[in-house]
Amino acid sequence: VVVCADGSNGTEVFSERGITLWELPHPKGKLDWAAFRERCAAEGIYAVYLEPGPTLSAALLAQAEVDYLFHYIAPMASSDAACDSLTGSYALREQQASSHGADRLVRGWLQK
Repeated sequence: VVVCADGSNGTEVFSERGITLWELPHPKGKLDWAAFRERCAAEGIYAVYLEPGPTLSAALLAQAEVDYLFHYIAPMASSDAACDSLTGSYALREQQASSHGADRLVRGWLQK
């Protein structure tokens, strides 16, 4: 579990349950992704599955922090006005698609 904290905000409950916490730098209240990547590499972790919301997703894509993308398509539409443009869209190569109930998963490598 990764936390952006100084250890004084109730995180001890994780340690009590045998869960390892990584306390990483968090300038301006945001996770330092370079420090996260370095820690993952040091621990022998070379792939991480994240389920971020729209704000973190956009930030990770904009900062080129994503190499491979799992994109789930749910049977619903967004009413977000920002979706009216393809300005922030990304293409995938070596795409694979599968169905999971009513959801559709499209995944592949992000085009650089």
